[in-house]
Amino acid sequence: RMHEFWSLPPVLVMQLRRFERSSGLHCRRLSTAVRFPLDSLDLSRFCLSSQPSFPGGRCIRAGQRVRIHGLTSDAGQKLNGQEGVAMHLDTNTGRFCVRLNEDDPCADWKKMKPANLEAKQDRTEQVEAGAQPLYDLVAVSKHSGGQSLGYGHYVAYT
Repeated sequence: RMHEFWSLPPVLVMQLRRFERSSGLHCRRLSTAVRFPLDSLDLSRFCLSSQPSFPGGRCIRAGQRVRIHGLTSDAGQKLNGQEGVAMHLDTNTGRFCVRLNEDDPCADWKKMKPANLEAKQDRTEQVEAGAQPLYDLVAVSKHSGGQSLGYGHYVAYT
């Protein structure tokens, strides 16, 4: 089965159904291997629109330089205009952990809302209309148990 998209979202969640209906209500587990890269999965060939999926400067990836803006508190205003590196997204808080200085320990990284970060583009990215629709694998959920969906459980790996 193949799917095509008009445009692609900044965060993509996919569920691969690994079961096939055999007869009646019974399902059997498919054993066909699924291969995909752990990072930089390029889905642009499945995108029908020629418009960029990710507007320039709006998509932030781990390891990318960012500029802080829009903070209104007294302490936050001192951070406005500073640049750093988005190290990773803290999925518990929905905030990016930003390292301001190369030698900062993890405890000193600032947790910033995505709305307060602007992706810094290098010269090659500025030439492009927008960022490429590249995805990194963040988690896998696996069904364990019976050969049908009637029982068993799911385990998530992050």
